[in-house]
Amino acid sequence: KEITATGGFYGDGSNLTGIDAVITQNTEPTGQSTGALWFDTGDGNTLNVHNGTDFVPVYEAPNDGSPGRPFTSAWESKQLGVGSGNYYVMIAGTVRHVYINNTDYDGAWILVTRAKGNSTCHHSTGGSGNDSSPIDPAGGCHAYSDAFINQIIDSNSYAGSNSNCAWWAYANNAGTKYLFGMKDQIAGNDFRSTTPANGRGWDRYRFDYGNSYTHDACGNEGSRGFGDHHCSGSHYAYNRHNSNNGFSRDGMTDSDGVFYIRN
Repeated sequence: KEITATGGFYGDGSNLTGIDAVITQNTEPTGQSTGALWFDTGDGNTLNVHNGTDFVPVYEAPNDGSPGRPFTSAWESKQLGVGSGNYYVMIAGTVRHVYINNTDYDGAWILVTRAKGNSTCHHSTGGSGNDSSPIDPAGGCHAYSDAFINQIIDSNSYAGSNSNCAWWAYANNAGTKYLFGMKDQIAGNDFRSTTPANGRGWDRYRFDYGNSYTHDACGNEGSRGFGDHHCSGSHYAYNRHNSNNGFSRDGMTDSDGVFYIRN
């Protein structure tokens, strides 16, 4: 029979007409065959159809980044047309609360570090702040742990334009600088915040993303992310001198910027 509903499928099921075979109850029926209909009154008032093995929803709302319907990745949020903001994302089997940037460079970026000049927080393998809350791109110093950053890297499912681009850094110091790094440079848990950067691994920036963006590192091809240390020398500081343990300002540099990982 044709299925009709006055008022839609949402309610207690009593408004469903023309379907004398529908099962209306709050527990999943057993012993059903393909095509059987079950209106679940105990789980969001959903209509389900039996596929020969199990009952599946006739319609299931897409993920929205809430705790109950976390995105499977930042890339999924981009595909669903979600704007930048704080969302819940499933990362390495755990629901995590993060800031997603879907505005810049085709989106699907998770903010993993906010460096701030004159701050007193220090970067280490354990991060600075915590891994359980979103990082504010306009806030004070906050960095995720290396372990969490590597989980975000390893769960990258982005498949948009220039999918090989895996990280993006912005430095608002000594001029505006945008730097990009590639996926093959930080694969396999290779991000290590306290290992001195050498411009050959994850810290090496690339020009591949596009010529329309700023790649100003004072002629240095080996990048260390944000800050302005060694601007006239051989490096461009990522997290200052690693021997100085972090982002706080001293006579050598003044770090101020953000570091994103594509997910």
